[in-house]
Amino acid sequence: MSNVVTKEDFDFDVLGLQGRDLVSGTRGTITSITESRSGSIQIAIEPKGFFGRPIDTFSYDFQQVEVFKEKSIQSRFKSRLPVIKTKPAFKLGERVKDLVSDATGFVIRRTTYMNGCILYTVLPDGEKKIAEALHIFQPLLESAQSDSDKDLTVGWDALNEEVVETAPDESETKPAKARTGGPAERSINSSSAL
Repeated sequence: MSNVVTKEDFDFDVLGLQGRDLVSGTRGTITSITESRSGSIQIAIEPKGFFGRPIDTFSYDFQQVEVFKEKSIQSRFKSRLPVIKTKPAFKLGERVKDLVSDATGFVIRRTTYMNGCILYTVLPDGEKKIAEALHIFQPLLESAQSDSDKDLTVGWDALNEEVVETAPDESETKPAKARTGGPAERSINSSSAL
């Protein structure tokens, strides 16, 4: 299907367009896009209920959402809704500081809404569980990235269900010493032989 969004051509310019979940058939306006540090990209679709009233939004993986960009398909629906485009100020994994509470932490998720608001999920320093994360809008954040933090990243440990900080290990960058020879030599102890 030519209208299916793939990771190669996903351009984040789908806010305000009509979309349809290929699995459930839910159809409506794309109202937000959420990017996670784990690599997940979710598209929120707000369908219309009875009498044209909007109902709760549903989020879907971007791979299973069909976006209607062509004019002929779009003309079946309302034209594209107005969208305020705002450029994200912080990268996923970047260290930021909350201007209200002075808490610092890493950005682990970013949601961009069609009204121009960008909501960041920030995991405070010292916390490991996502349940402890803060949700802060972009104007209330500033970068706290220092030179020592530039190679520091955060990732998700699915086994322990927690966020982990990792720094590049210099030993990992060196190639491993090649093993020579065949199988390991085995010696038979004559006293234990039958």
